[in-house]
Amino acid sequence: MGDRIEFPKNFEGYMKMAQDAEATGENEEALTLYEEAYDLQPDFLANTKIVKLLMAEGKFQEALGVCEEMLQGYFEEEELFMTYIQLLLGNQEFIKSRKMIKKNRSRIKNEEELLRLVDTSEEQYAMFNPEKIKAYKAEGREIKVQPFYQQMGTLKLLEKLPKNDYIDVVKELLVNDELPLLLRQSLLESVVAICISEEYEIINIYGERCVVAISEIPSPGEQRTYLEAKEVLEKKLEEYEDVFQTQMLEELRVNFSVMYPFADTWLTDVSLWVKQLLSNYLEVEFTEEEQNSEAFDKNKELLELIQKELVKIMQ
Repeated sequence: MGDRIEFPKNFEGYMKMAQDAEATGENEEALTLYEEAYDLQPDFLANTKIVKLLMAEGKFQEALGVCEEMLQGYFEEEELFMTYIQLLLGNQEFIKSRKMIKKNRSRIKNEEELLRLVDTSEEQYAMFNPEKIKAYKAEGREIKVQPFYQQMGTLKLLEKLPKNDYIDVVKELLVNDELPLLLRQSLLESVVAICISEEYEIINIYGERCVVAISEIPSPGEQRTYLEAKEVLEKKLEEYEDVFQTQMLEELRVNFSVMYPFADTWLTDVSLWVKQLLSNYLEVEFTEEEQNSEAFDKNKELLELIQKELVKIMQ
C-alpha cells in the first residue's frame, strides 16, 4: 500500500484515497485507508465509514467498538442512531438496545420502527439459538452461588437474552434474597428502563416482600428525593476538593440505588438525611430538635441497613 502513496501520508490524503476506493467498490482497500486516516486523526466521518465497512463484512463486534469511540455523534442523526441499534443487535445486545431506544425517545421519530427491528432480531435469534438461550437462563438462575464480580458479569450476559426470556429470569431473581440487594435493584432498574407494563414482586431493604407497578416507577435519576439530595449535597461540598465531591456523589447514587424505588416514601427530611450521610466523613453538628426527630431515627436505620448491604458485596 505504501508504494501507491505519491503524497505525504496525511489525513486528507488517506481520506481521499479511501473515498476513491469506496466509490469503485474496493471496500477492503477503502477500509484499510480509512483506518490509516483515523489513526492519524480521530475523525467522525472516518469513524462512520469504518463502521459501515466493518458491518458490511459482518464484523459487528469490531464495528461496535469503533462506534463507541465516538458514540455521542451517533445520537445526533436518526440514520446513525439506527446504525448504532443495528450494531447492538448484531452483538445480541437486545436489552441494551431497548434501553437506548427509550433513553433517546425524545430525539427520535422512528421509535416504533426501531422496536419492531428489535422484536424481529429477538425472534430470529430465539429461532436459531434455543440451546444458547437455555444456557444463559440456567446461568442466571445459578447466580446466587457465584462470587460478586462474577454475578456482575452474569447480569450483563442475561441482557443478551430476548426480552421475554430476560423477564422470566429477572422475575425469579427479584425475589431471591440470596442475591445481593444491590444486584436485585440493578435488575429492577433494568426492567423499568425497557418499559415493562406489569406488576413485579420484590424484596426491599427491610426484607419485606412488596408489589410494584413497573410503569409507574421513575428511573433512579428521576426520583424526587434523589434530585433534592443531590442538589443539597452539591451545595454542602462546594468548598471541598473535586475528588471528595465525586466520591460523595457516587455514594449518594449507590445509596439511592439500594433504596430504589422507595426513597420518595421513606425520606421525609432529605436535608437531614444528607447531613447524616456526611457525618460518616465530616464533623457535622445536629441540633437537639434534629436528633430527637422521627426522621433522624428513620434515616439512621436506613443508612445502617445500606451500609450492611454494601459490606455484603465486599466480603
